[in-house]
Amino acid sequence: LHVAAAKGWTDVVNLLINTHQVRPNMVDHARQTPLQAAVRNMHVDCALAINKAGGDLNWDETTAAGELCEAAKNGNSDKIELMIQCGISVNSADYDKRTALHLASSVGSLQIVKALLERGAEVNSVDRWGGTPLRDAVREGHATVATALSASGGELKFTEDEASGKLCELAKQGSRDLLE
Repeated sequence: LHVAAAKGWTDVVNLLINTHQVRPNMVDHARQTPLQAAVRNMHVDCALAINKAGGDLNWDETTAAGELCEAAKNGNSDKIELMIQCGISVNSADYDKRTALHLASSVGSLQIVKALLERGAEVNSVDRWGGTPLRDAVREGHATVATALSASGGELKFTEDEASGKLCELAKQGSRDLLE
């Protein structure tokens, strides 16, 4: 089942699960499930068949978040959608409490930001440094992403002192776009 999932052989996956009752959550020597193999190789039909049969990604939140964040950083909306369909929470957070929305905002990927928001991403999730997706977009100068996040209720979550300091720093640098 692992091999069929990794290769994208949907007919073999269905035969093994439906006819031969192969258990969909067996782990291989690397502790990987067949569903993980299908998702990592973007074999959508295999992944959905395994998931429907009770297959599990078997990732802890940090691993799930790492996979989502990597896909967000790379602009891979199809992989994000597949992981969510297979049971990963769109709000999974990594060891720094950063979510896929943080990463997509940091790199300025408007398409991914919109897709994550449509799937229920928490617009004001806070990472371990107090950063929000909007703060990431503003810091990196991604105005269109910042506007989309703000329109969806995104907040910078600065204290008054932090906001004053940032505004003064940007004014000193002459960063009009970031000030806006």
